[in-house]
Amino acid sequence: MVSFSLALALSSYIQKTKARPIHFFFIDEGFGSLDEDLLDAVAEVLNQLKQQERLVGIITHLEKFKQLLPAYILVKKDFTSTSVVKLHV
Repeated sequence: MVSFSLALALSSYIQKTKARPIHFFFIDEGFGSLDEDLLDAVAEVLNQLKQQERLVGIITHLEKFKQLLPAYILVKKDFTSTSVVKLHV
């Protein structure tokens, strides 16, 4: 939760100082240790960001985020251990 808050704060700070416009950022595996209540809080923040037309890329293994996100890229290994990439919109 701290990493997520820090990413949001840094993005907002850069936007306010107008050093550079940031319309997107990525979070890598920041939610694996959160309970359901905190995951719901994160989902609400992501929804608010979407309404502000900001793009957030999330790298995660959590199935819950598939339901929360309008689009995602799923990377899986097939039976030959080759990675298979599928876009879900």
